[in-house]
Amino acid sequence: MEDKDQLVQQIAQNIRAIRMSRQLTQKQVAKGMGVHESLYVRLEKGTERTSIIIIYKAAQFFGVDIDEIV
Repeated sequence: MEDKDQLVQQIAQNIRAIRMSRQLTQKQVAKGMGVHESLYVRLEKGTERTSIIIIYKAAQFFGVDIDEIV
């Protein structure tokens, strides 16, 4: 369980860092990913466990490899 929680927090930190480096709002990212803003906010806070599909959408939106998110 601890490893999963660490992974969720790592994903949250990585997507937050990428978003902030590009000076985007959470709303802009959520819209670009095609997800509800509240889902994206929970993902970025590390309170949402997510699927590979959402991670893939984030990678596509940011134009990065999945490795940079995970």
